[in-house]
Amino acid sequence: GARLSNSVTPCSLCAYPKLPCLPIAKYSDTPLTRRSLRENMGNNNFSPQTIHIPTLVVCMGCIFTAPLNHREQGVLISKEWALVSMLVICIWSLFEIWKNKKQTSYEDNIAKTFFLVGTLECIIAFLQSIRVFASYNPFFRFTGSFTNPSMLAILLSVSMPIGLYYSKQSYGKTRVIWLTLTLLQAILLALSTSRTGILAAICSFLILFFKPASTLEKLRNMNKKIIVPMFIFLPLFAVLYLSKEDSTNGRILIWTNCIHMIMDKPLWGWGTNGFDANYMPYQAAYFVQHPNSTFAALADNISHPFNEYLLIAVKYGIGGFVTMMLTLWVFAKQLTKNDSKHKRLNTCIFVAIAICALFSYPYRMPIIWVVSTYIACRIITIAHIHRMAKAAPLLLAIPALLITSTSNIREKWLWSTLMDDPHQELPEKVLQQYHHLYGKLHNNSDFLYNYGSVLHQQGKHSISNRILQKCTNTYNDYNVQMLIADNYRQLGMKQEAISTFDYARHMIPCRFLPLYYEMRTYEESGNIKEACRIAKEIIVKYVKVHNSTAVKEIIKEAKILIETHEDE
Repeated sequence: GARLSNSVTPCSLCAYPKLPCLPIAKYSDTPLTRRSLRENMGNNNFSPQTIHIPTLVVCMGCIFTAPLNHREQGVLISKEWALVSMLVICIWSLFEIWKNKKQTSYEDNIAKTFFLVGTLECIIAFLQSIRVFASYNPFFRFTGSFTNPSMLAILLSVSMPIGLYYSKQSYGKTRVIWLTLTLLQAILLALSTSRTGILAAICSFLILFFKPASTLEKLRNMNKKIIVPMFIFLPLFAVLYLSKEDSTNGRILIWTNCIHMIMDKPLWGWGTNGFDANYMPYQAAYFVQHPNSTFAALADNISHPFNEYLLIAVKYGIGGFVTMMLTLWVFAKQLTKNDSKHKRLNTCIFVAIAICALFSYPYRMPIIWVVSTYIACRIITIAHIHRMAKAAPLLLAIPALLITSTSNIREKWLWSTLMDDPHQELPEKVLQQYHHLYGKLHNNSDFLYNYGSVLHQQGKHSISNRILQKCTNTYNDYNVQMLIADNYRQLGMKQEAISTFDYARHMIPCRFLPLYYEMRTYEESGNIKEACRIAKEIIVKYVKVHNSTAVKEIIKEAKILIETHEDE
């Protein structure tokens, strides 16, 4: 739409002056007047009057908790806040269904408020980049209110379609404001170098600005429909791959191991904690079978497969995966069938989250739980099916969310305080508090790991190993195995310690610490020959981080050991 001009020509259809890009009322043959056009444009304004306060409160509670003194308490607050918010959204949608209201006057304000949150994140990230605020991760120049720029990119990829949508619907100064703020988010998204976020934003742009062709056009242009996207997306995928080739290859390693896990338990999967408990042992087995793999330098401690769909398949097998895909298909079908004026906007958000879920971990972000719940409830509300059938999923969701959101909150809060401020001057008091919390949180894998770590620090190695062995049933990674191995070492169980250090080494072959402690354990047990063998491995080992002081010191000690015992 062009800017309104003072010089207009009379319209041949009515007495009103002809306006550029004049919208036609949906259910009327009468063109809109200047007054109705201004009112329509007013709906797209971005001003304090358009802010939906409940949405702002929900978003603030979900993402602006990083500045809290206790980081773990911030994480707990954001999760519980999101769960309660999801409960409220379900109840609100239930009332909308009972009233048979498919549209709500707050829908525009809700979308604009979420866009405001994305803009605030951009401002925070910009201030972090110029060192006004500190980044919440020392390895990145800016992260917004998150601990990783990838999370910021996911949020922006969901927020940007809103700005694009309202810029398309607006005119004049209003359009300039929307485009400026959207461009700001696009710049921060590009600077985050998140390929997933960039790809999701591009797909949102295509959905918003390209109209679907008719059936006849589809048949006529079938070759174009196939060839043109190939010329567009193949170079795009090539650029995204080559920009971070190591990261992509690392994901291939993770996905390969996940496929092996699914093949071993194809029907019902490994259970809710199955990935955390079994992925790293699978990674260790992979490197035992492929000791010279090029993936060895890329391996790391993995707590997510960077693919939400694959995670569901690992946890719940083919049955869970098919159920999830059918649910998404039903939602997508209802989304394309509905006659809501926000159909394209909701589709963009739906697709952006779906793409992020394909290559990243959006559902580690409580704010994405809330957005997904809102989109799902909107789809259910406007779907053309029986009213009670629409209400059923919400009726089932409400008690489930209520139970989940109120489970052991008090104990989790006390535990998060202990993690961030352990009061090392009173170790016995800390252990008493952990022992008290163990009764309620004995099935919480994160709690078990922290409890085992505190026991290890206080020299209670036998009890620590008992707790950590229980932890491995639901959470088993490199750090857990290193603690278990050192407990064995401190207890004088040298052979068990060496075996466990070797196990941890195969989990992440590029790490030096397992080899170092294995070398020292052999030396302490008097097996100098094996100690020197490990020392030689350390000296010739590929160094991933060349400026690491710890690695340089380990290599130095290995050389000293060999020089000391070279004549033996």
